[in-house]
Amino acid sequence: MTPFAKIIGAVLCGGSLLLALGDPAQAEDANPAILELVAIKASKDVGPFDKRLVLYEPELRALPYRSFSLISARACTVTAGDRCGMRVTNEAYLVVRTVENAERYLRVNVALNRGNRPVLDADLKINRDAGVMLTNVRREGPALIVSIKVKDKPRPAVMDH
Repeated sequence: MTPFAKIIGAVLCGGSLLLALGDPAQAEDANPAILELVAIKASKDVGPFDKRLVLYEPELRALPYRSFSLISARACTVTAGDRCGMRVTNEAYLVVRTVENAERYLRVNVALNRGNRPVLDADLKINRDAGVMLTNVRREGPALIVSIKVKDKPRPAVMDH
């Protein structure tokens, strides 16, 4: 690798330009983090609220949906370079890859594939003890919500089914 390549590297990925300063192989990895992935089916129709989602209720109630049910959930302990994935529907699979594991945050790549075709490819920086919820905006029919949280310590798990 040339000295310039060690200083700055640029990669074109999914239509977005990613810049990396320094040599990522030389960065120190922080303590492992727990990555919590939860897939939820949401609907604008009146219906039940799945009791297994009680820990997510405040965030979910803020969304424009009226009923919520758990599709799947998974927790993984990760460091830089690790992957955590799960099936979210019969046709769709979610993979979260840890790009950077820092003391205060994780930098991850989130990929959702449906029928072996990419639906989502996003790079996110998530602070420890924080998270994001991603959803598709549907005018009719059910919507998919994906919650990604980063924790330092495990909390009561959502029951997988």
